[in-house]
Amino acid sequence: QSLKPEEVTPEATASRIVSGTTAMFDAFAKKHPELEGEELLTGFMDTIRAGIKQGYDDAYGILKGLGAFEFEGVEDGIKKTMQLVEEKLKAFEEMKRKELGLDTSTDEENYASHAQSETLAQGGASLIAA
Repeated sequence: QSLKPEEVTPEATASRIVSGTTAMFDAFAKKHPELEGEELLTGFMDTIRAGIKQGYDDAYGILKGLGAFEFEGVEDGIKKTMQLVEEKLKAFEEMKRKELGLDTSTDEENYASHAQSETLAQGGASLIAA
C-alpha cells in the first residue's frame, strides 16, 4: 500500500530486481576467489538467474493461487517484468564483460564463428584427403 502506482510497473519492478541482485557481484567474487574472468561472470549470472527464476515461479504460483490473474493485466504484467529483467541482466552482463576485459561478442556471434571455423576445417580436411 505504501508504493505509488508508478513503483509497481513492470519496468520499475524489473529495475529493482536487477539492481538488487547485480549489486551482489563483488560479494560473490569475494566468496569465490577461485573464479576469475569468464568463469566468475558465468557463475554469478547463473546464480542470480536461478534465484530470480525461483522467485518468479514462487510469485507466479502465489498470485495464481490468490486468483490475481482474474484481474486484467496482472499475468501479462509479471510476464513483462520477467522479459525486462532478462533484458537488463543481458545489459549488465555485457557491461561486466567490458569491465573485466572479456570477449563481448554475443552467443549467436560465437556460435556463427565456431560453425564457420568448423566448416572451414572440414573443407580443409576434404582438400587434404583429396
